[in-house]
Amino acid sequence: MGFFYGTRHVPVILDICRDMAELCPDAWLLSYTNPMAIICWAVNDYTKNKNVGLCHSVQGTASELAKYLGVPYDELSYWVAGH
Repeated sequence: MGFFYGTRHVPVILDICRDMAELCPDAWLLSYTNPMAIICWAVNDYTKNKNVGLCHSVQGTASELAKYLGVPYDELSYWVAGH
């Protein structure tokens, strides 16, 4: 499914990146949309825009893990890293 989302979202994001290159070339694109990895790859491969993909599933996954472990979510501690 991510591939098909990518075919719809990537062209729009690349249009935004072209506008950014002209209007605000030093700005960062903060992408909080799916498919996050595909969008970041496209921006990195086809533009010179600085960008970062933000993922919302970390919190959801942490919440599910807390339930599975029988630990209150607010007592759960975790680190997240990306690329």
